[in-house]
Amino acid sequence: MEEVSLISFLRRSPSLMKVVFPCESDKVILAEEVKELMTFEDRRDSEQNERTARFYEFYIDELEAGVKGGPQMVDLVNFWTGASTLPTGNDSVLVKFDAGSSTLPLAETCFRTIVLPTEHSTYDEFRKNMDIALKFGSKGFSFT
Repeated sequence: MEEVSLISFLRRSPSLMKVVFPCESDKVILAEEVKELMTFEDRRDSEQNERTARFYEFYIDELEAGVKGGPQMVDLVNFWTGASTLPTGNDSVLVKFDAGSSTLPLAETCFRTIVLPTEHSTYDEFRKNMDIALKFGSKGFSFT
């Protein structure tokens, strides 16, 4: 039996290239998948935390619908976890709240945690700052 290398296999079957090495922009992550993995820390501790949690859930739904040229769900997952795919198995992603003066979210990718500012009184303010973070925030494993 002849040994087949991955490169020679893909040369013979180029249509499988995207299956083996999917392009980040082709990845589909559903809002429901993200929400199932989310755990909120102290969501019910204050009205601001609860409002911010609702804003965040609505933002996730909007990302799934997609706005041409705007952030996509894969951008959020990458910002949040440092990877372009969701954690597997029993792993979850954590949402914390920051009642300080920050308006931008903070990602602790090593811990799969996003820290959301509770300063925003309107969804439009919240969305604008989330979009800025996803567009200009670091990608990979770091504190962003």
